[in-house]
Amino acid sequence: MAFADVLKTLPNRHAGDGSGRFSQEIREIRTTRLFHQVQGNFIANLLCTIAFLWVFWSSVPLTSLLIWAGYAQTVNLFGVALVRARKVNAAKYSNERWLRLFTAYGVGDATTWGLAAFVFIAPNDPILTLFVMAILLGNVAGGTTSFVSHFPVLVGFILCITLPLSVRLLIAGDTVFYALAGLVAMYAGIMMNLGIRFHKNLMTSWRLQFELQASEGALRESRDSLEVRVAERTQQLREANDDLKKSEALYRAVVEVQTELLCRFMPGGRLTFANDAFCRFFDTDRANLIDSEFLTTDQQGGLWPASEAEKILRSVSSLTPSRPTGTCETCLPGPDGRARWLMWTHRALFEQDGRAMEYQSVAIDITQRKAAEERIEFIAHHDALTELPNRLLFQKHLEQTLHAPRQAHELTAILLFDLDDFKHVNDALGHYYGDMLLREMANRLQSCMRDGDVVARLGGDEFGVIMTRVGSTNDVAAMATRVLEQLDRPVAIDGHMIGVGASAGITQYPADSDDPGRLLKNADLALYRAKSKGRATYEFYSQDLANHAERRLELISGMRDAMDKDQLHLVFQPKIRLQDGRVIGSEALLRWVHPEEGFISPGEFIPVAETAGLSVAIGDWVLREVCSQLDKWRKDGLPLLPVSVNLSATQFTDRSLIEKVRTTLTEFSIDPALIEFEITETAIMNDLDLAIEMMQGLVDLGSQLSIDDFGTGYSSFGYLRRLPITELKIDRSFVMDIAESEEDRSILRAMIDLGHSLDLKVLSEGVETQEQYDLLTSIDCDHAQGFLMSRPIKADAFADVLRSGLPKSETVSEPVSKPALVTSDT
Repeated sequence: MAFADVLKTLPNRHAGDGSGRFSQEIREIRTTRLFHQVQGNFIANLLCTIAFLWVFWSSVPLTSLLIWAGYAQTVNLFGVALVRARKVNAAKYSNERWLRLFTAYGVGDATTWGLAAFVFIAPNDPILTLFVMAILLGNVAGGTTSFVSHFPVLVGFILCITLPLSVRLLIAGDTVFYALAGLVAMYAGIMMNLGIRFHKNLMTSWRLQFELQASEGALRESRDSLEVRVAERTQQLREANDDLKKSEALYRAVVEVQTELLCRFMPGGRLTFANDAFCRFFDTDRANLIDSEFLTTDQQGGLWPASEAEKILRSVSSLTPSRPTGTCETCLPGPDGRARWLMWTHRALFEQDGRAMEYQSVAIDITQRKAAEERIEFIAHHDALTELPNRLLFQKHLEQTLHAPRQAHELTAILLFDLDDFKHVNDALGHYYGDMLLREMANRLQSCMRDGDVVARLGGDEFGVIMTRVGSTNDVAAMATRVLEQLDRPVAIDGHMIGVGASAGITQYPADSDDPGRLLKNADLALYRAKSKGRATYEFYSQDLANHAERRLELISGMRDAMDKDQLHLVFQPKIRLQDGRVIGSEALLRWVHPEEGFISPGEFIPVAETAGLSVAIGDWVLREVCSQLDKWRKDGLPLLPVSVNLSATQFTDRSLIEKVRTTLTEFSIDPALIEFEITETAIMNDLDLAIEMMQGLVDLGSQLSIDDFGTGYSSFGYLRRLPITELKIDRSFVMDIAESEEDRSILRAMIDLGHSLDLKVLSEGVETQEQYDLLTSIDCDHAQGFLMSRPIKADAFADVLRSGLPKSETVSEPVSKPALVTSDT
């Protein structure tokens, strides 16, 4: 294929300047050239192979001859396949890939003839040796011509033939062969030199050809483009010349109807042109403006406020020939007297010596954009619902307040207010009512504040207050009380009276800390304490709160490992039937023995577990331990009695609870009737419908349910009728004083009658004296549990109870308090 034909097949693209220019095109033409030239080598190689077989058939060992011939034709066939593959699928065998395969073929072909030197050189037959040398050196000459465009194959081909040939002649060990080896080496050097020169010349020729082609193309494109541009420009000039007068009139009309303010003025500030929009904005006639010094800064009540005129003058005075345009913003009174923001774009025209000769200015009204920017800035730092500062701005105010100078006796107080039971408003009435309630609470909070105090909505139903210039702690307490009273008043929203109240946490600077982050944390700790004390109150930060928080973190960290490190165990407190004193079951209670601290009270760690999200895992562990213990007692041949297991409020909202219970009972083959679940009224009333669903699921498994701590929550005959329960457990607080208080006895009797009217058994907790026992028996209480009968005991001790019953124990008069969570008791 001719070079010109090859050029026609290539795209006119450039790989870049420098050494990489036209590298892709050269690679393509090299590939095409090799593709066409190598096809003739296959026949020549085949003929040479046949000639060698014919000449050396009887003088060379047949095995060596056939191995060499086989290798030679294998390489030859590889070349044929390579050419065929590119013909069939040129896209798959791209230039890069095909050149790599071709390099392998070229080196393989040269190796064929290099091996021929060892196979066919015959030291005892100079004629045959010269014949072989002639063939091999002829191949070198032919290969140099064929592979000159591909330098790696060129060098490899020459060396892979001449180097083995020289070595073979040297091995022959004869002076003549030494001379022949030297001639071969010289021949190789000559061919290498010629090949390198030819290769360089060929590359240079191709690059020049491509550059010439590219230049011709660029010239043609430039010429065509220039001709088009000349024609277009000629037409434009002709049209411009025809429409010059029309254009001037149109220009004036366009300028006059523009809403932007257009003007031209001299470097001294003398106005030379102003459009109608400019005149309307300043509410004056053009005659009063033209030639006026409208940018003078000494005007009093004139066209421009002096400060805004200075902005224009500073902006235009900074323009230079290299930077002839500039912008500035001014705030001027508009025709209606309201402030309007204008953004000016100035362009200066300069003399040849660099002096400004005129300024052209365009002004657009950006008042709305300014308002939008201010709104965006406001939104970024304020709560969208209440328009109070948000947490980010609150923190900035706090930092500024702490760095501001103050009197030695002045305090700064940070108060956090959190609405109580706000979630129930959203859940019961919807977010609309919740939003309306938040707005009203924000307004009330602001109405209580003094000038200079900062009120912010920090998120959700939490508000923050910064009180500065506070004289004493009593002033802060008075403010907190006033705010809580305001927030406690019910709010009327669309016919609904909504009351939530609030709790507050307070910290003071510099008494508690001088770090903003630490102060917010202190206030949050105080708020948490206020809520835990019953809500609707406030709490000041103290070091005890910090210690309590640290203790809470220690307990959380310790509880995460307690189950895995065998620090938790169960004890069992018997339940007895009052009429005959027989043991009818027990309650499983959780105990934690820390390896360093020893016994940790359930009243301390169980509330922490509930708030830290660990109660579900602990509850699952307790259920497994109870089932495992029942299985052990059964294997020991002991009679089994039901065991009560407490469920926390968090467990009761776990949709997988029923399946967990079923799986655990199945694993240990425990009769579901042996597990009684105790649920507090508070846990049930968090979501009554879900509670009924979960309770019914447990009953369907075959377990029984009881209401724990009955009387301390939302006692209601109506909801009790809906619950699938079998027993009420009356809280110990109603039993404690029944011996001395007729009122307590009446309340207790009413609870028992209520339970019996619903066909429920009634159990009284906290029975500690014989007198309490007798009174409960006399008013028909069914069951009892308390220190009088037995303290909580370990599993081995309860096994003895299962064997022989409960021994007579002394009355315990020392009262104990019961923690509020699930799997524990005293």
